Amino acid sequence: MCGGATNSILRALLGDPKELEISLQGLESDEPQAGESSEAGDANAVIYRGTIITMASGQFNPAEAMAVQGDTVLAVGTYDQVQAAVSHLPYTKRDLGSKCIVPGFVEPHLHLLPTALVSGLTDMYYEKAKSVSQARDIIVAAVGETTPGDWVVAFGYDPSLTDDHLALTRDITDAAAPNNPFLCGNPSGHISYVNKAAFAAAGFAVRPNDPDPALKYPGDDPYFIKATDEEGEYLNGVVLETAANTLASKLPSKYLDPKRIVRLGRQALVSWAQVGCTTVFDAGLGVLNGSMDLQLVIRMLKSQTPLPRFQGAIAAQALNKIVPGPLLEPPYVDGPLSLYTVKYWLDGSTQGFTAALNEPYADTNPFPFTSGFLDYRLDPDNLSSGPDDATLLAQLKQTVAAGWQVMLHVNGSRAIDQALRVLPEALSQGPQPPSHMHRLEHFTADVTAEQIAATAKLGLGVSHLIAHVGTWGDAFGDYVLDKARAARIDPVADEVAAGLTVSFHSDSFTSPVQPLRYVDTAVTRLTPSGNVLGPDLVVSLEQAFAGVTYSPAKQLGQLDRIGSLEAGKKADFVVLSSDPRTVEPGHLHDQCKVVETWIGGVLFEWLGA
Repeated sequence: MCGGATNSILRALLGDPKELEISLQGLESDEPQAGESSEAGDANAVIYRGTIITMASGQFNPAEAMAVQGDTVLAVGTYDQVQAAVSHLPYTKRDLGSKCIVPGFVEPHLHLLPTALVSGLTDMYYEKAKSVSQARDIIVAAVGETTPGDWVVAFGYDPSLTDDHLALTRDITDAAAPNNPFLCGNPSGHISYVNKAAFAAAGFAVRPNDPDPALKYPGDDPYFIKATDEEGEYLNGVVLETAANTLASKLPSKYLDPKRIVRLGRQALVSWAQVGCTTVFDAGLGVLNGSMDLQLVIRMLKSQTPLPRFQGAIAAQALNKIVPGPLLEPPYVDGPLSLYTVKYWLDGSTQGFTAALNEPYADTNPFPFTSGFLDYRLDPDNLSSGPDDATLLAQLKQTVAAGWQVMLHVNGSRAIDQALRVLPEALSQGPQPPSHMHRLEHFTADVTAEQIAATAKLGLGVSHLIAHVGTWGDAFGDYVLDKARAARIDPVADEVAAGLTVSFHSDSFTSPVQPLRYVDTAVTRLTPSGNVLGPDLVVSLEQAFAGVTYSPAKQLGQLDRIGSLEAGKKADFVVLSSDPRTVEPGHLHDQCKVVETWIGGVLFEWLGA
């Protein structure tokens, strides 16, 4: 996800900042926090007897029993050892039978508020829009339910996944919505699609010679994509990054209802707990509306229903708004939020052709730039401009020197190069050794052995949107890159061999939160067509499980509390229907079910057994 185009859509959906602030002040939430465990009180202990996969030291390290008291794991080991450890306490025993306990899943990179907002838009994700024809039908149906002149706002259309790989250009959207401004965000977070009515509503002409003096043609703005026909140049309806900001500023605020937004956010948190997530990390708080984003999230976290532990990063572009004045040592605390990380975006999306690569994309690239572009570049108006390392370095040095963790969005090899050029000097300004594991996010395309070695030398963690393989793997080979380059995306096995700490994430809303599916993809590298994408890059089940438990906890700096089941750590665990080690590779998501989720000894009773 990016801080650019799609976030601008969502920012507009939040409405006027002053009106939002007033609405938030009037939003009362007297819901109590989650209650105590239904099985383990402060005095009593519960012994779980059966298969316990502890993931201690990032390995399976199975045990046959575990004792929990309140929110803490008291003992793990053989049944006799655990029973002896709690013999001084009243305890009950629970036999797991064929079920299995694993540590709670740690989701290290998602976006809560955008996920909530997207759930209220017209759905044009691949499952419903597999071709431009189906997309047109969805737009027509949405227009039929809308008053002429009102905006139709959609989300999810992705040409990289459709059968025909066609963008929602104006010839399509103008015909489907001739009397309604239309805007749709691409799930990559970097691209939007608009029609002529939307351009006009925002004050833009679609051709240089438009007779309406109230409309201007953005000929010099590279983020408005142009095409040419017999009449000359025109806007084709595809907009990138900041171009969408202006378009989105004209969206209606009818979607703004704090109670509705908070409800959708809680639904997202609950759904993540249902798939076994006990900790989630938001990779960019404040990117929509600064500190008001935090206030909405704080209200989402106040619930009678137990919710996953919540961590997060402040978006770099919102840092001065949220933390005005000199940057003090972390954490930044606001109610239930304790934030200690700053997120930087260095490039865009690989499947969206906007990530910065060292080699050109395939000839199917629909854009005039051949290798994507950097966000930190010398000339902001020139997408081909060289890297602006100085600005990035200055920002990182200030953040690291103040003791904050940094995470850098780097999808393409050119962005990775930029990060690796500036990080050695930036990290030297912070504590030695570092108090945090700094992170590179996505680390997707054209990654070299030299880059992996340099990343390991700096002690950086890497987190992959592994759906690049499981959802977009065929598209990378047939449309975005080529088969040879596609086979090397997300090179997890090479990273593990180099000693990197590697985790997996959803980047929700970009892909669904499904930890067991991340594991399946990492151990098989199966694409939607059933092809194996880079068979030499598969990892073991144990290594993949570390990527959703131990490793992300280490990257979050929370390994003393979560990530494995060991005495003294929090009682965050998942009961699975069977031992994952007995399931055929690639079938955890459909054969190994999450039966229960426990956070701090609290059972999510609404899950059912």
